Amino acid sequence: MQNKKVIFANLLVILSILACQNTLVASKDSPPPEEVYLGLRNIWFTTKPEELGITFEPESKVPYAILMDMGIDGGTVTIVSSIIGDGSMYTSTGGGVIGGIDHENVRKASIDFVKISGAFINKMNLTTEFPLPSGNSIKFYVITPGGIYTTEEVDADVLASGNHELSPLFLAGNDVITELRITTGQ
Repeated sequence: MQNKKVIFANLLVILSILACQNTLVASKDSPPPEEVYLGLRNIWFTTKPEELGITFEPESKVPYAILMDMGIDGGTVTIVSSIIGDGSMYTSTGGGVIGGIDHENVRKASIDFVKISGAFINKMNLTTEFPLPSGNSIKFYVITPGGIYTTEEVDADVLASGNHELSPLFLAGNDVITELRITTGQ
């Protein structure tokens, strides 16, 4: 029950961020928020381990980053974590939280999220396409030297119930959200 309360609180924070971002006025020269969001998100699909200062065996299935895309009414939220402790949240309506690596609690949750993802690689499919989830769905992308692995979309409520095989991965991603929220005071 405590997990459901934390998940609900995190979703409320995300929805609040989305709502607030829609009220901000961008300058005429600013790219649209959706474009900025996709740019930040897409960087991770081309980031190599060496760019993070780490080395892996080529073609290894050991994860070095993970994205958790969450379809939410009015947009998409992406949680990104890396094995070196990067932890960020991007929203398709603009804004988010970056710089989690500067905070020990976020670093730990991010590293744990990436490590846990390795246990799910064999249940995922190799992909070269990165569509966003629809509706109230969640989609994971696990980035390894050997390629990027993904899941089918899963309803967020099913994952949050703890009864789905990917629920532990979702809960680890939710821990990153919690730590980002604590760090930002939201």
